[in-house]
Amino acid sequence: MTRDDYQQMRSMYADVDELCQGVEGAASDAETEERLRSLVGLFRDQQREPEQIRSFVQHLGVQDEVIARVLGEAPSGEDAEDGTGIA
Repeated sequence: MTRDDYQQMRSMYADVDELCQGVEGAASDAETEERLRSLVGLFRDQQREPEQIRSFVQHLGVQDEVIARVLGEAPSGEDAEDGTGIA
C-alpha cells in the first residue's frame, strides 16, 4: 500500500480516521497497542487481507514489534519452523 492509498483510505472512512488519530495520539505504549487492536479489529470485520492491514498500520509509525503482537504474528526468531523444514 502506498502512502497515497493510505491517505485515501483514511479520508474515505471517518471511523478509520478516528481510530488512526487515536493510535497517533496515544500517550503510552499500552494505549497505542489497545487502540491499534481496535483499528485492526475494524479491518478484520471488513474482511481485509492481513497483508493489507499490516501495510496500512505501518504508515502510522507504530513499532514493528507492536504491529506483530497485535496481528498475532510470531516475533522474529520464534517462528514455527527452525529452518529444517520441520515445524
